[in-house]
Parts: sequence; C-alpha cells; structure tokens
Amino acid sequence: NGATRQVYSQLMWARSKAVTENGSYAITFPTNQTMLITDLTTGSTTRTVNIQSEYTDVTLSSTASTITFSSRGTSDVAPTITLTNSGGTKAVALKITGSATIS
Repeated sequence: NGATRQVYSQLMWARSKAVTENGSYAITFPTNQTMLITDLTTGSTTRTVNIQSEYTDVTLSSTASTITFSSRGTSDVAPTITLTNSGGTKAVALKITGSATIS
C-alpha cells in the first residue's frame, strides 16, 4: 500500500509541477524499481525515485514506457502502473485527464 501511494504521489507531483511551471514533465521507468521524473523544458531529471529504497520487495511495471504531463495537467497516455510483492499486487491507473486512481 505504501509503495502504491508513493508512486501515486510522485505522479501527482509531476502533474502539479507541469501546471504551475506552465511546462511539461515526463516520467520514465528505466528499471523495475525506478521512476525518473524529468522537466522537459530544461531537460534535467528533477527526481529519481527508487521504490525499493523504502519497500525492498516491491517491483513496478508500467503499460507505458513514458508518461508526459502537459501544462494543462493532462497526460499523453493512460497507463496502468502495477506494483507487485509477495503479498500481491496494487495498481495506479492514470487517465488522459491527468487524474489517477489506486486499485
């Protein structure tokens, strides 16, 4: 549950930054435990989130390799990010509108 909330909050942080800065932010998943958040205006990675630093047995996968939030807070794709550990799976579903749900 905690790892899922962390992924959700990072997505919403990137969306909020895109809106407040009137720019674009991208989220990529280079490994099954890492999210990179990049400011596309500057091209710099603003956050690297390793989910296993707090949740050692959790892995993540996304149905989209890159998610981009626009200055309007919308997403270019509607992926599902699945988090898995020995206890089961949880998912964060992102909509094109930029809102997300945890299931």
